[in-house]
Amino acid sequence: MAHNTKMPETFTAFFATPADETKDFKRPGGFSGKSVSPFYLVKRLTERFGLCGKGWKVHHYDTKFVSAPNGTTAVYVLLSLLYKEQGDTEWNEVGPHYGGDVIMDLKKPERQTKNMDGTFNTLDVDDEACKKAYTDAFSKCCSWLGLAGDIHDGMADGDKYRASKPWDVSIEESQATTRKAREVPQPPPPAEVSNYVRGWTTELEGLYFTLLDTTLYMLFKDAGHVDKFQAESELWKARKNNGPDNAETVIEGLEQRIAKLREAANKKKEAK
Repeated sequence: MAHNTKMPETFTAFFATPADETKDFKRPGGFSGKSVSPFYLVKRLTERFGLCGKGWKVHHYDTKFVSAPNGTTAVYVLLSLLYKEQGDTEWNEVGPHYGGDVIMDLKKPERQTKNMDGTFNTLDVDDEACKKAYTDAFSKCCSWLGLAGDIHDGMADGDKYRASKPWDVSIEESQATTRKAREVPQPPPPAEVSNYVRGWTTELEGLYFTLLDTTLYMLFKDAGHVDKFQAESELWKARKNNGPDNAETVIEGLEQRIAKLREAANKKKEAK
């Protein structure tokens, strides 16, 4: 049955899933269906909102382990997804949602092995269970944004889609758009053009933020001047975003500043 309801553009853009990002699964009890690659969700979120930590992130609330009298143990993870659309100043939150998996389960009698002391090893331990529970919760949060909506809505069951126009966009059109977004390099947003031209690659930005927010911050903290760090941090951010210097020049200047602060800190220690 086709859906004719008009949905928000973000939800619609996320809805259709390329066939090569899905796989069939079967679970005990006869339940089967299609699942979507967890990293596909990461890629789509990054395309839409930017790098993880800047345009979207995951907030972990809780992890619980629940055991049954027979020794079976399940793990449950509670988390939410936060994101920012262009122009947003505050985080939007989806969730929280629980995800779960079995971390210890009873072995079937034919699979039980004998221990050195004559007892039998009756439990199976899944060392991937915590990761699976986290992925389960993450996927549920993503689904509420429309990610892999056709999979969750049952449209991808069987050999053909059950609906030809989910949320006013055809599967063929949506998948073509999704693939194009993944395969064709996109130009940087207007606000980031100057940074792009000045050589700010992903690697250099990562180094810049590590030097500024970790190394430089710790030097100010160890010196007892955390209050002064914010003012200097703003100067470096202005130099990165608005100054005429290219990326390598800014990185070099930041490294020199760090070296001077370390030298001053060492001299202070020696004087004591």
